[in-house]
Amino acid sequence: MRIDPVKSQQKSLDRLKVTTEDVARISLKKYNAKWFREFFAYDPAPDFARIRVPVLAITGEKDIQVNPADLERMLELIPGDIETHRLPGVTHLMRSEGTKPSLRGHKEQVRRLVDPRLIELVANWLEKGKSSW
Repeated sequence: MRIDPVKSQQKSLDRLKVTTEDVARISLKKYNAKWFREFFAYDPAPDFARIRVPVLAITGEKDIQVNPADLERMLELIPGDIETHRLPGVTHLMRSEGTKPSLRGHKEQVRRLVDPRLIELVANWLEKGKSSW
């Protein structure tokens, strides 16, 4: 039996969105439903429009928790200096993953070092910015 992790996660999130209690049990796990509802209701667009400092935004192309396409939206909304990167083969945890992305692999991924490209991007961005501080 194959389970699509994106569909499975979306189903759980949809159930959380319609809860009314503070804590909800979904798929035998307890969730802070109130926090999730508030998080889903938050629209960062007005806050992004007020950013006046340089921004470095990095995501992985295999991120199944945050849509990698959000980088394009950030480019539209943030008025100042913004640099974005989408790292091929990298997950939400910023670890390289050679297989299909899955929430099941998070426990193993967290034990590994972050992708070295992330460290290089951050170091280079900080070095470039140092001259303007």
